[in-house]
Amino acid sequence: MNLVTHEKLAVITLPENVCFYQQSASQFIQDLSHLAESLHKSSNPQTHGILLLQPQSAQDAVESWINELKYECLFNDLVHRIDAWRWLLSLIRNSPVPWIYASADNCFGSSWELALSCHHRYWFKSKALVGFPEIEAGVFPPGGLLESLSKRAGRTRERWQASPLNFAKNALSDGLIDYCSDATNWREQALRIFSELLEVNPTSGIRAHRRTRPRHDFVSVDAQSRRMAYQQVESVAQQEKFGKASGPTAWDYCWQLVSERAKLRQPADLGRIIGLIASRYLLLSQYSTWLEKQIVSSHAKATTLLNDRRVASAPIAIDLNHSAPPAAVITRLVENNKNVLLVASEQRDLVTGLNLLFGRLERNLGNVAAEYLWDRNVTWSLGRPLGFSGTVLSWMPDDYLVCSNSGADYSFLRLEGNHLDATPGIMEFSSSEPNLPLSIRDVLDSICDGVIWIPEILGLRMPLSVRFRSLFLEELIQAALYTDHDLSIAVSALQRAGWAFAGDESSWERFLRTRRLFNPTKEASFLSPDFLQIDPDLNTWRTAKIKAKKAKPKAV
Repeated sequence: MNLVTHEKLAVITLPENVCFYQQSASQFIQDLSHLAESLHKSSNPQTHGILLLQPQSAQDAVESWINELKYECLFNDLVHRIDAWRWLLSLIRNSPVPWIYASADNCFGSSWELALSCHHRYWFKSKALVGFPEIEAGVFPPGGLLESLSKRAGRTRERWQASPLNFAKNALSDGLIDYCSDATNWREQALRIFSELLEVNPTSGIRAHRRTRPRHDFVSVDAQSRRMAYQQVESVAQQEKFGKASGPTAWDYCWQLVSERAKLRQPADLGRIIGLIASRYLLLSQYSTWLEKQIVSSHAKATTLLNDRRVASAPIAIDLNHSAPPAAVITRLVENNKNVLLVASEQRDLVTGLNLLFGRLERNLGNVAAEYLWDRNVTWSLGRPLGFSGTVLSWMPDDYLVCSNSGADYSFLRLEGNHLDATPGIMEFSSSEPNLPLSIRDVLDSICDGVIWIPEILGLRMPLSVRFRSLFLEELIQAALYTDHDLSIAVSALQRAGWAFAGDESSWERFLRTRRLFNPTKEASFLSPDFLQIDPDLNTWRTAKIKAKKAKPKAV
């Protein structure tokens, strides 16, 4: 433990890149617990205050913790670590001397539990984010902090479920932190403010409630309550699902236990039961996957991306007069450090587009990276700025993209369409020459997986996407033989099974309408003889439904 004594203050720098539930944090927790216990035992402690410094962004989404969850962590080991963690936080909350937590960066998960357990919190970056992002995944922070808050404040569950994350400046107004300001030499500032606070009020914020370690491994659980706890965990395991939208989660079950505390034979056993349920939930593979996603969307990752900037290029303008790009496209642009300019001729279209695109970016990257990358890479303008010479992208309602540069327009058909969840996918470009300006190529590298050039000189007048969809539609017509020749039933069955790309009637009509400017033909099919079987009249949903009514099984 990195401890420095400053007069009668103990200044402790917290470890970096660690989740306090993991094995590598055990020694630090043990040392900190011994310090906290010594303060409880002493009638006249020589240390008048503890200052905890968080040197950089702190979160539970770290590689070492994820790997431990996947390959090394055992259930009972994690239960005992959470027990030790709960004991430490209880010692801090009830310490006879004040504990102060100071930082100038983001603070999530177990680190935020530690911060809230301290008597005062100082933040030196107003736009830093603090909170429990894991609540959105159904995780219940197991350190005992939320149960403690629920005793003193009403609607604790509703408050955290509605807003798991907060900016430091907002947390100040909510009473979650005590001081918020932007400062460069924040460590010195924290030490000075803390020293001045102790001079005025040496017992500021403390609730004198001495704690002593229980005899039996600091956890007192009788056999009957222990059996009940494991039965509860088994019952939860049979019903619980990961993610708050898919069913009951650890968050729901633990709050049910908190509300029914009085029904337990020994209410003090609540912590052990919560630790058991939380441990089982943390060991789910879905939680490890969720953590991996948080690494990608963390503030540290966003900073790395921005520090690794390529040579600055002209901004890419997105015309919002037509429709907004899919979520994956705006994500790729900002992650590739492209300067994005959002333009619209009407203020209503601009405001709607801005809200829509930020919401899509936040959903893909998480709030932390979305805020940071948006602030650094995205600007907007009502109308195109004078002198703008970059590439302009326009996503048309009928699933094609227009790239404009230096007065020339280049149209690309998208195999995946332009709907909200469309992946970048492959785009089609039809011309006599495959050459595209370098500026257009650079943009395409960022927003799609590749471009298929369809040479006009070979006489192929049907886009590949039409051929692929036509083949798929023909197979659906055959499948309709088993749904009383009703094509809509076949498509609905596919959608319920997760085949969202099957679309509905309006989706097919939109797709076919976009491609109708091309003349389907059986000529010049140079890819495969199978394409010769495409029915050139199969160009509307109505025609497809009529053919499904008359369809007969193919001859084998």
